Amino acid sequence: MTHLNEYEKKKLMNVGKGEFKFPDDDDSSRRRQKKLKKMFQPLIDWWKNLLTDQLENVVISQRLVNDPCVIVSSEHG
Repeated sequence: MTHLNEYEKKKLMNVGKGEFKFPDDDDSSRRRQKKLKKMFQPLIDWWKNLLTDQLENVVISQRLVNDPCVIVSSEHG
């Protein structure tokens, strides 16, 4: 389905690749995301140090609900 970019005038995105942001992001959700990133910075640093050769980046995301983490490919890779 990678060739399907739009459906009923709504842009489709692959949430399994690259950066994903919810379309309804507002100031409060951005502040909350920034606070979460600061709170989990030690965990982010730990993952980066542990898997230096295997990871490109570690980020905190709102993408998941029931799972603790996800591995995704880069936007163009």
